Amino acid sequence: MLQRGMGRWGPLRLTRAGQVAQRRVSLWLSVLLWALLPAIPSPLLAVAPAAVTAADPVKIIPSTDSRVARINGYVEPNQKLEYSLYATVDEAIAIRISAEGNRAQFEVRGRNINAVYKNMNSSPWIGTVPETQEYLVTVTASQRGVAFTLTVVMDAERLLSTGSSQRVTGNAGSAKDARYWLAGSAGQTLRVLLSSPLQTAQFSLIGVADGITYKARNDAQYEWSAALPVTQDYLLVVSSSAESVQFTLEVTLSTPQAEGISFPAGGGTQVRSGGITPSTPRQYFFNAPAGYSVRLLLGSTPPNQVNFQLLGLTDSVLYKDLSNSLREVQFTSPISQDYLITLVTVAPANYTLELSLSPLTPIVTPTPTLLPTSTPLPTPTPLPVGCVTDGILNGSFEDSAYWILGPAPVPPSYVGTPKYDGLRAVRLGLDPAAIPALPNQKTYSSIRQPFQISPMAGSASLSWWRFDRSEEGTLETLPSGVAVDRQEVILLNLDNSTAGILYRKRLNGSAWQQSTVDLTGFIGRPLVLYFNTYNDDNGLRTWQYLDKVVLTVCYPPTPTPLPTSPPTDTPVPTATTAPSATAPATTPTPTITATDTPTSSLTPASEEPVSGEPEVQMQNALARQASPGSASEGPTFFEGLLNQPFGDLLVWVGILVGGIALSILLAWLLRPRRS
Repeated sequence: MLQRGMGRWGPLRLTRAGQVAQRRVSLWLSVLLWALLPAIPSPLLAVAPAAVTAADPVKIIPSTDSRVARINGYVEPNQKLEYSLYATVDEAIAIRISAEGNRAQFEVRGRNINAVYKNMNSSPWIGTVPETQEYLVTVTASQRGVAFTLTVVMDAERLLSTGSSQRVTGNAGSAKDARYWLAGSAGQTLRVLLSSPLQTAQFSLIGVADGITYKARNDAQYEWSAALPVTQDYLLVVSSSAESVQFTLEVTLSTPQAEGISFPAGGGTQVRSGGITPSTPRQYFFNAPAGYSVRLLLGSTPPNQVNFQLLGLTDSVLYKDLSNSLREVQFTSPISQDYLITLVTVAPANYTLELSLSPLTPIVTPTPTLLPTSTPLPTPTPLPVGCVTDGILNGSFEDSAYWILGPAPVPPSYVGTPKYDGLRAVRLGLDPAAIPALPNQKTYSSIRQPFQISPMAGSASLSWWRFDRSEEGTLETLPSGVAVDRQEVILLNLDNSTAGILYRKRLNGSAWQQSTVDLTGFIGRPLVLYFNTYNDDNGLRTWQYLDKVVLTVCYPPTPTPLPTSPPTDTPVPTATTAPSATAPATTPTPTITATDTPTSSLTPASEEPVSGEPEVQMQNALARQASPGSASEGPTFFEGLLNQPFGDLLVWVGILVGGIALSILLAWLLRPRRS
């Protein structure tokens, strides 16, 4: 490939093959040089961040048994939460979204066939699937952010679409159940009559949005009736252990006539009584002006057979639901509106309802009396200087925003009573007094909310009010490694691993109690606050009520500037929170202390508190997708280059020029020479 010319020391002359090789070597040397430039340890070469890719849609996977899926989330007006769902042609489907004031909307379009099947609005999408493909469901909000529940029912025939009564026939067997769904409103009476040869078919009734089983399959009732406690879709599943059986199903949905109760000016007391059966609930309505005290007292014979639900007809707030076992309720009407009372029973009974309405007693300001100087006047304890209550949103559960409700078989519920203050609290766990009776099963019942304590804070603490109930014995300390009924508060990392167990007991109290824990060791860390009540399916139930969750954050005072004069010999006290200069740079494991329990260290992260809770990964995907615009775009390469110090800029330019000079030198040495 090489030939000599111009004497012994003349330049080398390349053959044609050598010229081709020379060009290749020169090209690869240049490519190698530019490839190595990003690896040079210079801050100038690290100013362009990696591109942020959009998150994939969250997959909606209906359960294999009920073919129902539900998603609880929160959406802002400028957000678009995207979900994907695979369905086959001609498959029955019903997608519905519910939110306060119908502020949540959704759109359905094809992913394979780019067609819009439902425009962006709050109406449901009901019918049969037009194509076999993956469908994209996009959720957004109008006006302001709102919590929503998105439900999907597949492979189920719709009932009562045009009337209040319907009769259907079908087949059910060990290979396939027969599924039906209907839309019901709170207070309506649902009656189901199932007949089959030798009564070999059974049915169950499940709330689509709340996931509660209102009638279980093993409940051997073939004629069943109850008042619906919640406005939602209801799934009716007919099944049989036989290979195949033909059945007849009669379904009736009726709205009972409500009797009005009126009061004279200034209020008073009214009493109503009568008989009631499971198939004939009773309803009353009354008007209460804003600021009036309302008291309801319900008695029955036999005792505790009859329960009631109280619904505000203007604000749509459920002030007492049927899962609340209290038969006496008192509250202050927040607005002037009509209220609907619905009485239901599990067996024939007689009831007496006492309803009292009265204006609040006016506050009379007494003439102040001078106390002796030795007796100080009582004053409320203010927050310490530099402290604020910040970080936990909607801590008193006055609306349905910010908290993520765990998608358990028995999900949490907002209740009007009991409550510590305000209008509402939240209930977790299995309340045995719920009507219809809640199933006794292994379940988590939880709420959670992401938060972060400012890195500038000096200390932080969390407090909450709790009303603990359990049919089991009290356990101040739970046995390690054994899954038993419990009420607990846990801090989770964003990947759902355990950051710390704040509170874990099983109590049965008779009044509201407050707990407070120190969170100073978690300052600056992004976390998730997780309240949970666990039931182990041993026949005894545990539940609790929560209210007024408050995060108190205290900031250190601004340091006083040092004096210009020489300091005195007085030693400067060392702050107790300042780390030692010789201490290792690792973060110490924080210790959490509850005011009502002895000090205890954190439980190791190997004890995963939510490993058994369904759809946890779905909630993580929802949390990631709920803030698509959170990643900020970094500066471009040239913007970062121009913002560097002049010395670093010269270093980078020198490296660049040197690389180019090296490429030219190599090309010159290997240049072809003419003979």
